[in-house]
Amino acid sequence: AVQPVVAGFTRICSYDRPDSPGSRSDPTPERTAQEVVDDLHTMLDAAGEPGPYVLVGHSLGGLYVQLFAYQHPDEVAGLVLVDPTPEEFPARLAQMLVSIGTPVAARPPGTPPTVEEIHIEQMRAARRAGSLQPMPLVVLSHGRADDPSERPPGWPLAEEERIFRELHAEMAHLVPNGRHIVAEGVGHDIHQERPELVNEAIRQVVAAVRDPSTWATPTASPATTPGS
Repeated sequence: AVQPVVAGFTRICSYDRPDSPGSRSDPTPERTAQEVVDDLHTMLDAAGEPGPYVLVGHSLGGLYVQLFAYQHPDEVAGLVLVDPTPEEFPARLAQMLVSIGTPVAARPPGTPPTVEEIHIEQMRAARRAGSLQPMPLVVLSHGRADDPSERPPGWPLAEEERIFRELHAEMAHLVPNGRHIVAEGVGHDIHQERPELVNEAIRQVVAAVRDPSTWATPTASPATTPGS
């Protein structure tokens, strides 16, 4: 629902990342964000696809494409982050739970980091090493929270959602004039529920790469609300 539409106004490439949902690639051991970025960079080079690119990433893919942009700044002209995973979310959520008196299990000493924790540290290291270069950037956030029945009784879902949206707004502010758009009434899989919102975000970023003057005034469809 995204690729055929976007192909109408720019060249588009997608790839079958090993071990992603529905992947038909050969299975691989669980990989870190850095390994995913290295794979993508090598694949684009081997395919002869010249940059600069507009990178589009959903969920954890949003973290991956940000890491790519930090490490290969000359090859990235724009970003569209579709309900991306904020690397600071686990820490901010834990702080919130402690503040309301909810116990948070401590890690046993000597426990090796999980791959998710490695992702987080690799992203933090990239941010410490330098700033994201100015570019058109759209962050799309879900507007419909998860079903409360999927959380423990009494779980502060509204506060969890506030933290998630706040971190998305911070992502949008990583560059001048970054746009944060909340897809009202839409869940995490925005590209499946409302693909036209993703298509429009990509169209805006591609247009701004071609003509920066188009980025001066943010626009939003009636189904979305600009974030803070």
